[in-house]
Amino acid sequence: MIKVEVIFKSLSALTIAGGSKVGAVDVPFNELGIPPSSVKGALRTAVSRYTPSNFTACSEVNPDMMRSKHASGPCDVCKLFGYPGSGESCFYVEVEGVQLEKYLLTRVAIEDKTQKAKEGSLFTQEVLRPGFQFKATLNYTCEDPRLFKLLLYSLLSLRLWRFGRNGMVDLKVTNPEQICKSTSCDNELKTVLSSLSNFLWGD
Repeated sequence: MIKVEVIFKSLSALTIAGGSKVGAVDVPFNELGIPPSSVKGALRTAVSRYTPSNFTACSEVNPDMMRSKHASGPCDVCKLFGYPGSGESCFYVEVEGVQLEKYLLTRVAIEDKTQKAKEGSLFTQEVLRPGFQFKATLNYTCEDPRLFKLLLYSLLSLRLWRFGRNGMVDLKVTNPEQICKSTSCDNELKTVLSSLSNFLWGD
């Protein structure tokens, strides 16, 4: 198993939506904090959007469409993250527990066509402030070094995509040397790890 230790840092107000329970807040933060599934889902969506040229992605979320596109074999993203009927994926996520200081924002929904506020569309949202950090470990369990590279590319992609409810995060890998001791570290892997060794948008 290869462990990839990651620090995530919010660049904007961050919400991991917690469902539709009735309460004082329209969009409450998830009662479970930051679930590992939210991290994994964001990584999958990001790398499907920014798939490296030598990898494949079906970009499907509907199980029936996935099966249709996988008629001649699953795409690389689905091999890494798993898909219905495939069994387990190649990695699992552990999120370190952290105290969450939540704040309320009042927002307004915008009409897509007019880019103006919708009438009567004020809502409250429970958020974490920009600059909030949390740690997660990606535990890679497969033997395929190519798919491990794709896992690292998914971290690069998430820097340019969304996390939670339209939030933005930066991230860095804190154990690149340990990773290179655990697997064959060719020039491509070293380049990716070097890019991931510091926050993209500064400390």
